[in-house]
Amino acid sequence: MSPTQVHVKESQVDWLTLTFKEGGKWQAAKVAVEDALQRELADGEDEQLLKFQGYDGRQAGRVGYGTRDDGALIRLSGALADEGLRDLLPLASNVSRIDLAVTVKLPPDFPNPMREGFRVGPTTEPKRGAAPDYQIIDHSRKGVTLYVGSRTSPRFGRIYDKWNESQLDYYRGCVRWELEQKGRLAARVAAAVAAAPDRRNTIRVLLHDYFTERGCLAPWADDDSDLHISAYRPRTTDLSRLHWLGTAVKGVVDDLRARGRGADVAAALNMDAEAIPPARLPDWWYDEFAKREKPRVNPVPD
Repeated sequence: MSPTQVHVKESQVDWLTLTFKEGGKWQAAKVAVEDALQRELADGEDEQLLKFQGYDGRQAGRVGYGTRDDGALIRLSGALADEGLRDLLPLASNVSRIDLAVTVKLPPDFPNPMREGFRVGPTTEPKRGAAPDYQIIDHSRKGVTLYVGSRTSPRFGRIYDKWNESQLDYYRGCVRWELEQKGRLAARVAAAVAAAPDRRNTIRVLLHDYFTERGCLAPWADDDSDLHISAYRPRTTDLSRLHWLGTAVKGVVDDLRARGRGADVAAALNMDAEAIPPARLPDWWYDEFAKREKPRVNPVPD
């Protein structure tokens, strides 16, 4: 059936979990999330406690936040998640989860996407990796839902009857496709979507890519074959280079300096030897590995 016979009603970020380190950026984000929470309360949502992976805080409706010793967390859903990608992503230290959603109004004679996906998906050979699990659930009130993949994997897909789930006339005749991404993949996808000139189209492309590769109907046009989650690489900037140095290189340099190889490190980097002098590790390091009698490096005395 032609994609022109269906109508895409929504294409959006539907869930966003951001983490923050203490500091000015978190304070700015806290002001914004407090304002959003107050608006949810004014709209009649009940306030509840948020407790998640050691974070303690508040939540109401589509927004919640909490803190713990090493930082803070914000969770947003629906339209607030879509807004948060624009307003809060530049302040966050990480994205631990992002859900993308496409909601489509289908003609009455359109094949049921959930049942078709459950019928065809398991017979579809994946282009790479292992085949995902497929699970279909018939709910007496919420209708049919198809799950693609595992909840514990970096990607997890859902297709469900949005009208039965919501009971809102706006969604009558609508089916929703959702793609949940977690871990390191979430940060990559969030950066790609946030930087896209046309965010709505980018989300449609990413979901079309995911579901069709797994034998599931995604009945809207995929008009950007160059954009795929697996091929995305974030744009390199001075800040990203410094972050890479701090996370991927600093540990190796420190280890070599502890071995007395600071001059060799400097030579490898084409720097003056004085720029990277040998270093002595903290006293606690020597005490700890003296107990084990198996130091990881061979420290050189001052």
